[in-house]
Amino acid sequence: MTGQRAPNRIPAQLSLSLARKLRQAFAAHQAGNIDKAGRLYSEVLAQRPDEFEALHMLGLIEYQRGDFAKALRLIAAALRSNGNSADAWSNLGLVFHAQGEDAKALTSYDRALGLRPNRADVRNNRANALRGLGRHDPNPQPVRIANDEPTIVLKRASPAPAPCKICGAPAPLYGVVDFHRSCDIPDGKRLPLSSLPVYYRRCVACGFLFTDAFDDWSDTEFKTHIYNDGYLALDPDYVAKRPRSNADVIERLFGAHKAQIRVLDYGGGNDVLCSALRSAGYPVAVTYDPFTAEYACRPEGTFDLVTCFETLEHMPDPLAGIAAMLASLAEPGLVLFSTLLQPPDFDRTGVNWWYVGPRNGHVSLFSRNALALAWRRHGYQTASFNDNLHLAFRTLPEFARHLLKDMPSVAAR
Repeated sequence: MTGQRAPNRIPAQLSLSLARKLRQAFAAHQAGNIDKAGRLYSEVLAQRPDEFEALHMLGLIEYQRGDFAKALRLIAAALRSNGNSADAWSNLGLVFHAQGEDAKALTSYDRALGLRPNRADVRNNRANALRGLGRHDPNPQPVRIANDEPTIVLKRASPAPAPCKICGAPAPLYGVVDFHRSCDIPDGKRLPLSSLPVYYRRCVACGFLFTDAFDDWSDTEFKTHIYNDGYLALDPDYVAKRPRSNADVIERLFGAHKAQIRVLDYGGGNDVLCSALRSAGYPVAVTYDPFTAEYACRPEGTFDLVTCFETLEHMPDPLAGIAAMLASLAEPGLVLFSTLLQPPDFDRTGVNWWYVGPRNGHVSLFSRNALALAWRRHGYQTASFNDNLHLAFRTLPEFARHLLKDMPSVAAR
């Protein structure tokens, strides 16, 4: 999505019923319900085909859906109705950029800056268009986005399909969200729009959903822009509540065998989980997390049980991430991990699914087929307790054999 917020201004010439409908559309759009908003904008346009705000906002919805041709027609029609909107010119530039037409995008951004010269988000997007043309801004200006964050540079999204990161099949563009889009977590903070679009792709074969916008980032950039001081506000359960709950799950599943199990928590953050396991009597429970300085040193040796809770979705290269995890696993050994799978109605919700959140670092979102395939590429089979909690193993170790026997709902794949 773009940095354009649904406007609060209702054109004075609209009838009371159409004005009310437009307000309802704005409210639905701001709440993320683009299907309802799109329907209401279309109802307004059925009676007022030249209504600028409805044309513009419906164009943004088609941009979010990935239908760039329709978005282009609608925003161009809006500009024919009102050519003095910097927002509309800026968003037209984003559509052209998404189509790979950076020369036209550059012209649109220049029109926007002619109307609003101090728009930092437009300058940032203009710089991206210049890079797409192999050129550079001779007078670059430092750009900052909401919350005074430093400049963020994302990999340019090609309109052509890219190879799926799991199976290699074509993965065309599927949808777009704002960089500040975070998961819909209770008590989690909602940020204002950043004006930085993050494009997601979906594999036509295995259904894997991913973005390549962050593929060129270093660990330092992830720490600066995502896993920074503001991360806790977006996911308040991350610090203590969730790792303690996960420790309870491990104790419930493997507590009878704890004396014989060496545990590594991969991506374990602050060691709360392993601290709870050590207190419960596990002789070895070690945390490894490259994004936490205190636990960034990879432990030596192998472990009987490697846990990895809500980490796979954060990996720009999940196959490499799985390989790194397995390098610490004994044989036979078991990986207990969580990652939320796409729901059965994902084709209906698309990138409006609550778990699509680039500001939370969610860059890789699995279908059930993609998850099984990712582990199978390394010679491992998977089994799932539910849509969030899973196992991976080559040969099921003795301490885990009771799971498949006592829990018939866990079926290996």
